Amino acid sequence: YEFEAGGFDGFSGEVPGVTCGMECTLLTEPYVLMKNELILPNLVVRAGTEYGFQVRVRVPDRAPTRSTNAFFLELAYDSNSTSWIGRQTPRLQAGMLAAPPLRLVYDARIYSLSNAAFARQNTIEFHFKSTSDLQKHDGFVFSGDVYTKLTVLECYPGTVPGTDPLPDDSYCSSFATSQAGTPVLILSAMDTPILRGRYGIRFPAAINPPQAMDRPGSWEIGTYRNVHTYPLMEVLDQATTVPAQQVLPELTAAGMLHPDGWAAAGVGKDDRPGAVNRLTFYFKMRARPHFPPAQQEVSVAIRAPVGFRFAENCTDDVRSLGNFTGGAGYLSPADPAAMVIANASEAASTPDSSTPPVLPPAGTPWPCSEASQAEQPWCPETIASWPVKLRFTSCRGFGETALVSMPNYASLPEEPVGCGSGANPNCTYLGFEAGVTYGFQIAVINPVETARTARWAMDVAGEASLPFTTFELRTFAVESSVLRAVSAVKASYDDAADPSRLRPVSVFFMPSLPVTGPRAPDAELRRLQEDTAPVSA
Repeated sequence: YEFEAGGFDGFSGEVPGVTCGMECTLLTEPYVLMKNELILPNLVVRAGTEYGFQVRVRVPDRAPTRSTNAFFLELAYDSNSTSWIGRQTPRLQAGMLAAPPLRLVYDARIYSLSNAAFARQNTIEFHFKSTSDLQKHDGFVFSGDVYTKLTVLECYPGTVPGTDPLPDDSYCSSFATSQAGTPVLILSAMDTPILRGRYGIRFPAAINPPQAMDRPGSWEIGTYRNVHTYPLMEVLDQATTVPAQQVLPELTAAGMLHPDGWAAAGVGKDDRPGAVNRLTFYFKMRARPHFPPAQQEVSVAIRAPVGFRFAENCTDDVRSLGNFTGGAGYLSPADPAAMVIANASEAASTPDSSTPPVLPPAGTPWPCSEASQAEQPWCPETIASWPVKLRFTSCRGFGETALVSMPNYASLPEEPVGCGSGANPNCTYLGFEAGVTYGFQIAVINPVETARTARWAMDVAGEASLPFTTFELRTFAVESSVLRAVSAVKASYDDAADPSRLRPVSVFFMPSLPVTGPRAPDAELRRLQEDTAPVSA
């Protein structure tokens, strides 16, 4: 806040209808020492009398975050003594007045599952908080800039779980402006008011712009009166500009490996609810990554469905797949020499788990490599060896999103200038090649229930994937898995001493996925437990 007490209407020493009249008027010449500090010098006031004043103030664009959002009133503020002199203290009294809430949209962010150009069935979410209640014909207006042009948001949106829902009778309109062609979305109240609160608006079938952009776009989110007269509207809550993700070229191929029952355990995959799961992803670049040498690092972003959780520090949980130091293995970001995993008992540290997945021993071909693909029919692509010079340097988890960093090939000090871009033909390029498939693994904690948004997406060095499907949790169908007593006869505590009087129960269960048995000859039988009839293998 900034006080502007000068001028004819900058300050008044009374408040009509509140103060007691002329005899209670504050006669002073106010001045502003600091922008947010108003000084009223040489005041004469009487005890037990209600005083007040009016002052012109400049309202900030957002509520203060580095100090208390309140006004402080101090009498004799400039005295440093609090000891009593005679019957009074030089610093007399002080009080605090909470500042009124600012009429603005705040705490806003935008989530996009896929950043690939022309991605269809993309999920885009708008998260924000509003200050004012919206009556009939009042509403939210979302306006995109030129870098979001041709974004398609189909009405009617859904509600992000954990946020306030819109009334069932609210109205939705999505269109492009006639002059610039930028997207506009209007959500307005009808008979049921839209109360102030925290909202999450989800569009599960959005379409990204058809072309990649050279910079991120932005959306302006505000509330207005009479939104049906767009663009001639009255501002209700001041709009805020929210950065959006940059639209990137589409990766040629990207996805997650889905090994079968035998191979899943061999690569650390564990699909049980709440378990630490080591997932393997692959991607194929459309072109060689090309960044200026001044940019030291490039990133890989993995966005998981709701419910998954990456460790906050996931540096030791991510490994690239490749042939390092002469043998097949997994590259650890903490190992600058690209040391191969020594044995099967050496495991990656994974978040919140004392029993992390075990990695294969040294010399084991990585999943879907040229040496192992013949025995892995579930491989969609042949995964080439990861470039050794592009080992991961760090990983940060933000809930269901992980951001992994690796060096920018053009910034490596030992690489000749122009090698990666092709401008220098007299060098050997050892970075990512276009049309070649690479892979990496990262640990994540599974949700305890089926994810509501069952799709993943990733960005790799300036290119983005289309959404791809997740895996099914290895659990039981709740409706079909029950415990039921066979007999309705009531048992007593004495029955425990006589095994012949114990009452049997029936257990019914339905696995969500096939249960893989031990590897055994087809003719051999196996048992569920001791003293039960054999079942076919």
